[in-house]
Parts: sequence; C-alpha cells; structure tokens
Amino acid sequence: ASHSFVARKFAKYLCMPSEWMDHPYRVAALGNKILVSHTRYPDCRVELEDRKLEVDLVQISMSDFDIILGMDWLARHFAQIDCRKKRVLFMKSNEKDFSY
Repeated sequence: ASHSFVARKFAKYLCMPSEWMDHPYRVAALGNKILVSHTRYPDCRVELEDRKLEVDLVQISMSDFDIILGMDWLARHFAQIDCRKKRVLFMKSNEKDFSY
C-alpha cells in the first residue's frame, strides 16, 4: 500500500482524537469498489522493541486487517526490505540500525 490505514472498527483502540480531512482520501479496493475517508489519525505510535515510530493512519472500512503500515511509513523511517532474508531493516543516520 502506498499509505497507512486503520480499520474503522479498530480505530477506537487508538485512544486519540481523529482529524477531519477537507479533501477525502479515496482507496481502490477489490471488486472495483472505491473506499472514501475523511478521517485520519496523525502521529500514532507504533512500538517495535524499544523504538517508538510514528505513523499517520487513514481510517477506512476494511475487515481483513486492523492496520496496514504502508510505503509512506516505511520511507519515513528509512526502512529497507530484504526479501531473501524476510526482514525489514530500519536505519537512521544518527542511530544504531535495527531490524525485524
């Protein structure tokens, strides 16, 4: 996914206020459906080991996943995907690299 998303049913567990987007976000879904959202949750925290990584989540109606962390999140945290080793490496210029 190009962006990061949160399921409408899961958003209540974020325990933070949402923001209204004046321009709706449109997502193409299976079956030629277009999902439209005016709701986002900026700067949510995702914790991986001892790291707290922020993500901006757009709320959509989906049932297969609670949260999708997209390319926007991976790029924001300087992630590299190693498909052969099945891991994601996060790098920061002033911090120690870490992987999952």
